[in-house]
Amino acid sequence: MVEAAERHDAAFTITTRRYANVAGAIAALASDAATVWAPATGAEEAKASEVAETPFRFAGRDLRMIVRRQPTSGGDQLSFDDLDGWRFHAIITNIASDEGTAVDIEHHHRLRGARPKRPSVSSTSPLRIARPSPQG
Repeated sequence: MVEAAERHDAAFTITTRRYANVAGAIAALASDAATVWAPATGAEEAKASEVAETPFRFAGRDLRMIVRRQPTSGGDQLSFDDLDGWRFHAIITNIASDEGTAVDIEHHHRLRGARPKRPSVSSTSPLRIARPSPQG
């Protein structure tokens, strides 16, 4: 995917899987006292989520890894990847820091992944799906 984007000179953001190198980069970022966490925007702002970034080497390329951390709270399903009361989500991107802040890129990435809501359709709507009658 990265190679295809580069062939077309396209900017990309890709959600990362939690491979060992990704988990290591997240843990290093999270445990570094010098890491600057900025408040996330959009729906994550109300959840007190924060965003930071770190350089990341992937497939022979130097990219940006942007990490959002979301606080966990009582009643949340716990994950093996949670660290010190935070849940982490990471993306990689080729968008340079002078072209967008980590907060803006992470927010844009989340918006792209949103699934459109199905329209609410009443039984009298012309959009109602016709189903065969049980009487035949």
